[in-house]
Amino acid sequence: MLKEVFDDIKLGWSKQELWRYASTMEMKQRYRRSILGPFWISLSLAIMIVSIGVLWSKLWNIPIKEYLPYFTVGLLLWTLISAILTESTQAFIKATGVMKQINLPFSYYIFSLVWKHFSIFAHHCIVYILVILYFKVSLSFSFFLVIPGLFLYFINALWLSSCLGIICTRYRDVEQIVPSILIILFFMTPIIWKMGWTGKKALFVYFNPLYHYIEILRAPLLGYMPSLMNYVVVLGITLVGVCFAFLLVGKFRKQIAYWL
Repeated sequence: MLKEVFDDIKLGWSKQELWRYASTMEMKQRYRRSILGPFWISLSLAIMIVSIGVLWSKLWNIPIKEYLPYFTVGLLLWTLISAILTESTQAFIKATGVMKQINLPFSYYIFSLVWKHFSIFAHHCIVYILVILYFKVSLSFSFFLVIPGLFLYFINALWLSSCLGIICTRYRDVEQIVPSILIILFFMTPIIWKMGWTGKKALFVYFNPLYHYIEILRAPLLGYMPSLMNYVVVLGITLVGVCFAFLLVGKFRKQIAYWL
């Protein structure tokens, strides 16, 4: 069973030219006849960051130079995570027509979904660059930790999309639950607020996995080091998640077409 999953991943990866093209065409189709294209999302995000960032810095009496870069990076990373999780619930449902007519590997649909959102995230990074340059945020050698951080994000996006895609195809009610859970997690994760604002009450944050996922990229992008705990939690969840995904995909991969 595991060998079949490995073979499926290899076959899906070998078709990267196809799923990269499909992701690009999906974005082009969505923004056809638009001047800015997918950069409209980045512009909307930039407006949201500036408006909310200025408001919250005033409400909490924090210098905007300190708060806005922090909020910018946190929101960019949250946007990537939440977008992948939300669309993963329909990863196979949206591809019903293709799956019933063309024999493509299971991993093809996952690679295509994840690649699309990482491409959009690359567009969003323009907002980060502008904020960093405007506020003259000092970066350090810790910035290079962005590379392993993005790799961990990519691996986690793959296994999470696979699991959510299968579960939501079989049990359609889960698709309605995920957005509600994400809204709750958004306010429970230090994105628009900082750990130091709540004192000892912030201990509950350490039990929130999303905090550690945000921090392994937010820290190097703002010029400081993530903690060892951040990496231990992320690596532990990644290992368990990948193993679970292999078992789930191996058992139900061939049944997806019958659930659609």
